Amino acid sequence: MSVDAKLSDSAMFQIMLLVTEAKSCVIQELQARSLYSHGIATGSGTDQITVISNTDSQTAIDDVQRDSEFAKSVVQLMKEALREAFDRQSGMTPKAQWDPLVLMSRFNMDAIRDEIRFPATMDELLAALQEIREDPYLTTMVSAIMNIADDVRNGLVSEQEGVKAAMAICEGAVLDKITDPVERLRLDDSETVIDLLSYVSALKLMEVVRKRRVADEQ
Repeated sequence: MSVDAKLSDSAMFQIMLLVTEAKSCVIQELQARSLYSHGIATGSGTDQITVISNTDSQTAIDDVQRDSEFAKSVVQLMKEALREAFDRQSGMTPKAQWDPLVLMSRFNMDAIRDEIRFPATMDELLAALQEIREDPYLTTMVSAIMNIADDVRNGLVSEQEGVKAAMAICEGAVLDKITDPVERLRLDDSETVIDLLSYVSALKLMEVVRKRRVADEQ
């Protein structure tokens, strides 16, 4: 960041703090996954900040108040630049991130594949998966369940309480009524929020495949 003013060491440090916080805010807004934990990232090993000061300027800034218009401009400028950089480098945009599979990528969801134990062609599964990925309502439900998983991980609620809350969301807003006794038993046997989400994702895929088959037959 280049500032056309003579900055004191203190002002430069304060700007560095503002830029760092702006970066973390953008990453949080995009819900970018951490590569080192199941949480949302706060940065990366390649993060760098450079503050350039015009030492010949007649305008001197010795202190940067966080509620000043200058500080707000710094934050706004960096957030806009970072959003563009994430889009250019990784294709990371709000639209791209608002995808249930992207949201769930913070956790190991390979178990979804193991849960699919019914005859279906790859084309049927891919079509069902695409339908799910394009449903913003389902993505909202996944986001809510992921927030519960984060609360459990952060010690805000117990795993049992988290599973109970996530189950209520799944049964009330994601899945049709479960009538298969095996599916019912497996669903009730979920011990963690992520285990529940993994199985519900598999059930939802099955549900979509079946509905598409019925629609194709009509």
